[in-house]
Amino acid sequence: MKTALILALFISSLPLHAADTAAEAKSLGGEFDAATGAVVVKKNKTPDTAAISALATDAKVKSIMLDGCTLKSDGVAALAKSKTLTALKLEHTMVNKVPDLKALAGITTLEELNLGGSDFGDEGLATLGALTNLRVLHLGHVGRSDKTAFTTEGLKTLAKLPKLELLIIHLHKPDDTMIPVLAGLKTLKDVKVGGISSDYLKKLQSAMPQAKVASRGPTTDAAKK
Repeated sequence: MKTALILALFISSLPLHAADTAAEAKSLGGEFDAATGAVVVKKNKTPDTAAISALATDAKVKSIMLDGCTLKSDGVAALAKSKTLTALKLEHTMVNKVPDLKALAGITTLEELNLGGSDFGDEGLATLGALTNLRVLHLGHVGRSDKTAFTTEGLKTLAKLPKLELLIIHLHKPDDTMIPVLAGLKTLKDVKVGGISSDYLKKLQSAMPQAKVASRGPTTDAAKK
């Protein structure tokens, strides 16, 4: 009996084969691309936590997309077990809670993080400062209410990301004090900002000549026409 238990534990600790990885992805209604290490799952309302955990801890999996899936704290905790993920795309999963964001920030191997469509403010943004390998940060439509709008002080967290090249962000209450903070991010090559006027866009473009700066969607004055 003891030998059988030890054998079972040993087998469960073995890495998944590519076919097993594909099967785990399929159990979530998704697919696994062995060539790129990418798992893509879309709009699963009840993703299995055990399957997420298996994929997150599989060294062959480099990228997980769960766009539009219902992701609760146990699912986030499962993702946070990863030691090898380089990309995590969680658009419209509504990961809003600070403890959940802090858990994701423990995946320090991440180079790309997409939290578009979630709604958290400065406190949540502050947790992401631990992700010092990030090159891409997608915060489109995040901080889109009076309660969660990013402030100038909150944006200073971005200075803790020394490799950041692409930033997508929404400014619900843009003001001129934010411009030097964003302009100070010298590694940025591409910036897309939502919630701003055409005049504000011009100010940003002038302050950030090293980067391609564009409005994410229509500017606020164009939208009113």
